[in-house]
Amino acid sequence: MAKIDFDLISDTKSLRAWCKKLETMVEAYDKLVVVERQAQMELKSRISECASRIRAIKDVMVVLESSPMGGVGPDGPTLDELHAYVRDTGQNWADDACYHTAQTAWRLIEQLVQEKPNLR
Repeated sequence: MAKIDFDLISDTKSLRAWCKKLETMVEAYDKLVVVERQAQMELKSRISECASRIRAIKDVMVVLESSPMGGVGPDGPTLDELHAYVRDTGQNWADDACYHTAQTAWRLIEQLVQEKPNLR
């Protein structure tokens, strides 16, 4: 904030110049306030959008874990185990393409969540 030096304001012309400078500073401050409010609204919108995506990702993981074939999720084989099994046998895990696909999807989503801590 500008400090008023009353000794320098000895005439009307100086007072008007100082007031004009003060008006310019107030206008600049007002513009900054508007920009800050817009940025805060944009941030809130992005946080809300991100939160809904996080919920959707977690919902997908629950759906996969709840699949009727069972065993999909954290207790199932890792991606390395799934890939090694295919490489070694030429078949899907337990010869079940549906399970293999569901467990692979679950592990890929798990990796995403681990790489992005804000998704936890």
